[in-house]
Amino acid sequence: MSAVVVLAAAAAWRVGSSTASERALDATSAQRRPPAAPATPSSTAALDVEPADKSSLPAPPDAAAIEAPRAPLVAVPHFSRDAAGRRLRSIEGFVVDDGTRALWITPLAAWVGAVELEGEPPTQLLTVDGNDLACFEAPAPVDLRATLAPWSELPIGTPLELAGGGATGAGTIASVVERDERDRLLVVTSDAPLEQRFLCDARGRLVGLARATVEGRATVVTIAGVIERQGRARPVELTAMQESLFARDPVAQRALATWYAAGGHYDASLERYLAALDLDPGLREVLVRPVTAVVELALRGARARDAVAGLLESLDRAARRFDREPRILHAFALALLDEGAAERALPYFVDAARISGASDGPLVDALRSAYLHAGEAARAQRRPADAIALLEEGLQRFREEPQLLQSLGFAYYEFGDRNRARIVLEKVASLDQRQAESLAALLASLAPVAVADDGDAVEIRFDRAGGAIRASARFGDRVEALVIVDTGASLTAISEGLADRLKVDRKRPLRRVTVTTASGRLEAPVVLLESIDLQGARVTEVEAVVLPLQDDGGGEALIGLNFLEHFDLSLDASRGLLRLAAKR
Repeated sequence: MSAVVVLAAAAAWRVGSSTASERALDATSAQRRPPAAPATPSSTAALDVEPADKSSLPAPPDAAAIEAPRAPLVAVPHFSRDAAGRRLRSIEGFVVDDGTRALWITPLAAWVGAVELEGEPPTQLLTVDGNDLACFEAPAPVDLRATLAPWSELPIGTPLELAGGGATGAGTIASVVERDERDRLLVVTSDAPLEQRFLCDARGRLVGLARATVEGRATVVTIAGVIERQGRARPVELTAMQESLFARDPVAQRALATWYAAGGHYDASLERYLAALDLDPGLREVLVRPVTAVVELALRGARARDAVAGLLESLDRAARRFDREPRILHAFALALLDEGAAERALPYFVDAARISGASDGPLVDALRSAYLHAGEAARAQRRPADAIALLEEGLQRFREEPQLLQSLGFAYYEFGDRNRARIVLEKVASLDQRQAESLAALLASLAPVAVADDGDAVEIRFDRAGGAIRASARFGDRVEALVIVDTGASLTAISEGLADRLKVDRKRPLRRVTVTTASGRLEAPVVLLESIDLQGARVTEVEAVVLPLQDDGGGEALIGLNFLEHFDLSLDASRGLLRLAAKR
């Protein structure tokens, strides 16, 4: 039935000090990296992406961010050692001897702040007296034991002083005016506030604990009376006491949070702060700073212990309670990233960066990394369409970011859009020479193919009097159309009717361009055609702009330079002959 009392002292907390776990976190250990992307068309694999940066939390909060322990304290903390020789730090209380064992007497309210710093916490409270005093079996040996003033030596008129670690106080502060023989209570008069203060007699002997002073009078619960009733008291489980006395009290929950933080138990502190907020939502503004500090320190500790999964629920609650606090949202997003939930983390990174503003470098850097991790996660799960959507969104924020572009190029390739993959990866190669070398083979495999049927050249005859080079061409190896070869057009163009016959999706173009026509300027979609075969000169994956061309018999398409540039071109106007030879 005995239980060792372990109570935490305010002096034990050194605000802002660096714990071993934080130092271990800051010196982030080597982490597993995914394999680099091979430059082969058959596999794009995963990018060489750094795992979630476990040192990306902002610096530990300053001293002012952590609340000082809030449990009501009296006099100075006492220190002792238990049987194993561990030093115990304890809040205000007195060790007394009932003749058979040492007992720790403390204001019950002070138990709100009871936190063990070393070892297991006590599991039983030996006695509770009128919700005023808690009595535990004290650790032994102890450094200080108080001598009790016997009940018989506390008559009316006895002068009382404030107790200070068992020593005589600074002078008389109260006087006994009434005695309750049954409950061993004293009524004293005093001009000073005495609530939750221990009193002693003029000889320094401990008398008891004063309740609130009302109109100059206060009731004192005598320690002698507690000792008399302690033997008859039934042990109370601390979990039951926690539930009955403190669980529904926001002040008590906040006090517990401060003491857990003082002892370095940041995850437990976060739980208590959230419990206090559940009980009293009005505390939100007051708790923003301490909760932010505790969230970040809890995540640092969990990462050092590789125990982030166990913290996710609390961080989720904190993020929902403080949904306008960027550092809390950022910490929750980092935890999700650690646990492989990159896509779930992304909205929190977005909100954190948006709320904090573009000037906050660490949060913006984290957002850039989050888009990349989310895109790579979708690719790893063989969801290239989702990866494309995520990475394109990221590139709207971080234009020409090489890693986002490279991941997007691979996602396009996996989606089967070789032309978009080539365009994006060519952009990557232009931004980074090292990537240009590694992507060379892949880009070569994605280049459009140009061939001539006879392996030498294709000759197209045209009517010199017609004013244009007209010919027949096959699109996608299935649709025949009359075309005009236009060496002055940079981009091939097709009519809307031909686009419909080819079943081209104009609602999802490669891009849109502004075109000047006889009717004025218009925005037109650029699409990708599977192939164009101009009387034996064939090119795969050709971009074409879709225009409202007039069906006047002149042709349904204009063949531009993006097709013709794949051939060595020669024109004999006098003979009406256009010759296309495949480039060697």
